[in-house]
Amino acid sequence: MRTILLALFCLSVPRLAAGQLAPRSIAIELGMAGETGAALPSAVPVALLASWAVDERLDVVLRAAWRAGQRTSGRETDALVEAGPGLRLALAGGALRPELVADLAVIQRLPGLFEATATGIRLGGGAGVELFFAADLSLAAVGEATVTAMSLAQGARSGAGLLGTLRLAAYF
Repeated sequence: MRTILLALFCLSVPRLAAGQLAPRSIAIELGMAGETGAALPSAVPVALLASWAVDERLDVVLRAAWRAGQRTSGRETDALVEAGPGLRLALAGGALRPELVADLAVIQRLPGLFEATATGIRLGGGAGVELFFAADLSLAAVGEATVTAMSLAQGARSGAGLLGTLRLAAYF
């Protein structure tokens, strides 16, 4: 994985780009996530992201993600599927874009061998920064405060938390 990321970075270093300018785009994201709340403490998300420009700097976003983490003792699950809408407001243009984000996601916790399935909703809001190091490649770091409400399945937890993600996205 590191070799692929390094190769993508080296291929695109010669010029910084302004990034996507189209009114709509689709991206595939790979990354790392850490959460202090109810879902997964740490995971590796893979996501498909579709966005539509509402205004020059405001996008409506639809995101579907699968997150998996290593199983350790005391953890209820090691996989999660989530999907939902969101808003992304770019505070500046150019290659380096600070942004505000808000999202709502329906979460399906995938059970282990003897665990019950849990479904829930997560509401999040926060800020981040996205660096377009090529016209169609970006690296983003996002931090969000989240509130999660899970079904009453055995081992499911609800509550507030923090979600931090580091994402590499390829737009097409």
